Amino acid sequence: MEYEYRRLAEEKAILGRVDWAGRLPFRDFMTVIAKCDLALYPSRTALNGDSEGGAPVTLIEAQWLGVPSIVSDHADLSFVAGPSAPVLDATDVDAWAETMREHYRNPLAVKAQSVAARAFARAHHAPETNVRAREEVYLGL
Repeated sequence: MEYEYRRLAEEKAILGRVDWAGRLPFRDFMTVIAKCDLALYPSRTALNGDSEGGAPVTLIEAQWLGVPSIVSDHADLSFVAGPSAPVLDATDVDAWAETMREHYRNPLAVKAQSVAARAFARAHHAPETNVRAREEVYLGL
């Protein structure tokens, strides 16, 4: 997959403008993502119907660190991202570009989204919260 991304970046003449972190140990990944201004999570159902399912854990981790995210309307991304994240059609490239431009033009809104993302992740995805939710399910069974 990384090869395909590099090929696409080269084809679009932006290869030199992309930082490739590669596969990182968890601590290094968290250090890198904490420095990001924005995290993008475009996802869609494949033409063959494969939906792969499940929001990436990196979405929760980015929000935990206060990194604002933009997600597609695919699967459970919008629920995991919380109410502050813009939710876009994965195939609407113009909407993605405009939303990223808005983030660039409006740092105060980005700061507010960062604070909201961190609060949402800590309220809904903290280990203690997950344990309580699972206990409720198990006790109900």
